[in-house]
Amino acid sequence: MRRRARQLDPPTEEEQRLVVERLEALLRELAGAAVLVYLSKEGEVEADRVVSESRSGCRFLTTRTPESGGLTIHDFFAPREIHRLGFPQPVESSEVIPPSVVDAAFVPGLAFDLRGNRLGRGRGYYDHLISELREDVVLVGVALERRLFDEIPVEEHDIPMDCIVTEARTLWITDGVCAQDHGVEAGAPREQSDPE
Repeated sequence: MRRRARQLDPPTEEEQRLVVERLEALLRELAGAAVLVYLSKEGEVEADRVVSESRSGCRFLTTRTPESGGLTIHDFFAPREIHRLGFPQPVESSEVIPPSVVDAAFVPGLAFDLRGNRLGRGRGYYDHLISELREDVVLVGVALERRLFDEIPVEEHDIPMDCIVTEARTLWITDGVCAQDHGVEAGAPREQSDPE
């Protein structure tokens, strides 16, 4: 499944614009929240574009990939450096922000399914980070329609998204069932996967 997802076309400029518009609409509903936004890698939807266009009053955060250990959280506007693998990230000396501060998280993925499950790049960085967030954090998968599947493989530790935003729609997932274009307040409870 990962190989298939990696072969899909990257987002076009028009698709990027449409996703950012939908993310901005979501941010208006989350006004004043602390929102974790990933810095996009090649081929990903550039969710970080929404920060410069946002008028939501949200506080923006992002991640850093240290040489060892899991992702750390930092202010989105902290000074940046280029990671050895070529992507931007906050510098090591920037203040680390505790996961408990995050109210909503924009989460990248190679693919998502209509139950909110996410297929990452395979290293588990985001899976680990998501498990450290409060249970009431709104998890927002950011994807393109061509990266949505009826079902993707899941593992016991996977935590599903509450919402998936694409260029065409906003899907809200409750108890593994998806519905389109309805709102949510920051802090709405997230259903956890049953570990059985």
